[in-house]
Amino acid sequence: MKKKVLGFSLAVLALAGYVLFDEIKWATYEFLIKQDVLKIVDTKEDLTKSDEIGPIAHAGGKIGDWTYTNSKEALYSALDQGYRFIELDLRKTLDGKYFAAHKIKEFNALTGNSYRFLIPPTSSSVRESKINGQLTPLLLSDVAEILKKYPDVFLVTDKARDFKALVQEFSNTDRLIVEVSDLGQYYDALKSGVKYPVMQCSDYAKAQKYQVNRVVVSNNVAMTQNASRYLENGGHIFVASFPKLSDVEPHFHRKGVLVYVDEK
Repeated sequence: MKKKVLGFSLAVLALAGYVLFDEIKWATYEFLIKQDVLKIVDTKEDLTKSDEIGPIAHAGGKIGDWTYTNSKEALYSALDQGYRFIELDLRKTLDGKYFAAHKIKEFNALTGNSYRFLIPPTSSSVRESKINGQLTPLLLSDVAEILKKYPDVFLVTDKARDFKALVQEFSNTDRLIVEVSDLGQYYDALKSGVKYPVMQCSDYAKAQKYQVNRVVVSNNVAMTQNASRYLENGGHIFVASFPKLSDVEPHFHRKGVLVYVDEK
């Protein structure tokens, strides 16, 4: 019984510490903004064309029986299906280039190189590998070349944090949406030339206060009055994620909402 009480107490303390740290972090951002250190210059350009949700092909979208492959075949399949938004997870190769993969260890296992564990592949190794013995991995430079032929398609990226390298390898920043973890990264992405950063944040009022015009939330986060005001003021809400487009709840079907889906 004592162990359970101790465990519960430690969990409460950890939660309180997290909440306190979060408040201190946001207060710090507010101070820096007021001191004109953080200069948030963001666009409210509308990314959606109608009142319907914009589906995002999650990790390239489903290809055959596979999901989350981040492969060339998945990318082309999503393009053929008419997706305007395609998300790819990005990691860095051993020689410092971005390539599409959810996790290094997972990529090594899927390409038959599990002995490498957490050691990233080189760019040449990415080009020589096959995912599940069949699918083709992608370097970000490959993605940039492919999407030159699809000027209306946006690349949505996750896990990339070297924003200067990112915009060098994918220079069409008018078609680049980058998911980030906090306001510091949001500002850094803007400063590095990323036009559309999207921040992990479910506090819509706080996001609006700090001039964050795009947020990403979990699919179990409610569409509150604050969310409605956020959308009405030109914000965008990215929702992760759903197996199928038909699984998306009706309250998400509105202008300014984009949802990650494995398949349409």
